[in-house]
Amino acid sequence: MIILLNCSFRGVNSNSNSFLERLESLFEEECERIHLNQMKNIEELTGKLKEAKALVLGMPLYVEPSGFPRRLYMLAADMSWGRNVGKNGLTKKDLYRRPD
Repeated sequence: MIILLNCSFRGVNSNSNSFLERLESLFEEECERIHLNQMKNIEELTGKLKEAKALVLGMPLYVEPSGFPRRLYMLAADMSWGRNVGKNGLTKKDLYRRPD
């Protein structure tokens, strides 16, 4: 399954969601669209992300990398990415480092 994560605070009414709708129609594999502003249970989101084959982020244009939601950094570190960072010459600690 491919997770399409809408990171916009406007949720369903956002341009990010419209973009994800268009992307969803292009994928042959099953997709699930999740609106981050509607998620109340972080464990539920973490579980879905662990099961996902791929993750696509839909973010507003006004979000810059230094403002990337801290919650997503934590989710990324929690996922299996921690096992794969060594392949790229990184450590798990590098996942928490803020962009320069």
